[in-house]
Amino acid sequence: MSYARINIFEVISEEVADKLTAEFKAHAPGEFPGATQLLSIRTGPTTGISLNVYPTAEAMEDASAARASRVEKFQPYLKSMDVHEGEISLNHHN
Repeated sequence: MSYARINIFEVISEEVADKLTAEFKAHAPGEFPGATQLLSIRTGPTTGISLNVYPTAEAMEDASAARASRVEKFQPYLKSMDVHEGEISLNHHN
């Protein structure tokens, strides 16, 4: 069964959101090689969601150090962050 880690965040400015979006796009594939899917969704000028899909709970846990490093780097610019993790019950693709 696949697992997902969802990060819902708000940062202090649109400029920081631009930087975070570009940084994730450029570096996340190399930082999270165990992920089978990476999504970055800009939901507003200063808000976004990242969703990482992993083939197993262990693979998701293996990515925790890379996630912690990324969060630490952007911690000074975060207004809020909620993290949700769980087993994927539907992963439909057309």
